[in-house]
Amino acid sequence: MLPFSIIPLDAPSKEAQKAIAEDQDRARQCDMSGENTQGAMSPSDAKKLYNSKGYIPREWPEAEVQLELCAVMLGTILGCQHRVVKAYLAAYNRYKNIRIKLHAAMDLEFNARLAPALLVFYFQLLVRGWFEERWRFEDDNNPPPDFMFGLREFTQGLRLSWLPGFRTIPALAALAPANDVPGPRARTAGAGVGAGGGSLPPPIATADRVQNPN
Repeated sequence: MLPFSIIPLDAPSKEAQKAIAEDQDRARQCDMSGENTQGAMSPSDAKKLYNSKGYIPREWPEAEVQLELCAVMLGTILGCQHRVVKAYLAAYNRYKNIRIKLHAAMDLEFNARLAPALLVFYFQLLVRGWFEERWRFEDDNNPPPDFMFGLREFTQGLRLSWLPGFRTIPALAALAPANDVPGPRARTAGAGVGAGGGSLPPPIATADRVQNPN
């Protein structure tokens, strides 16, 4: 029950419309299998109930629908007055107050396709981490996630370093610009000062490495 598991209703992009159609088709198959067996569902039919792939948002309205509906699910599971739900809603309200500036900054930094998914991923990791602490590590007193941290960082310093990494997630990495590929240049970009305070040496061109023109 995480944001990416929600397929936005009436989403504008072709990818979302395709996902909605596939989800509706699975629902019809489940209904038909139940009717044919008079209520006794086979294991293969049962799998169709949870075979949804979810959806990675590619536009800001889709991301916002996922975040809003996740609040509804959290309220249903935990209760509307639960501290996690209140923290989530407070952060989402803060996001709505700064979203114009935040969208512009994230679109410029990551591109307009990856940015919406990356913001949803931020919320998703925090929600998942909180549930995992309670389930896997049996910590019944773990505090609610600090959803506000990243939004506060952006508000006060226009920083985006709080956003999670995406290159190890194939579905997110596929949305990154084609030239955003980890390599010698990516590893040295923005690192003009070494650990000791001196300048880092320029990358050395070898036979199996692309030469850095800078």
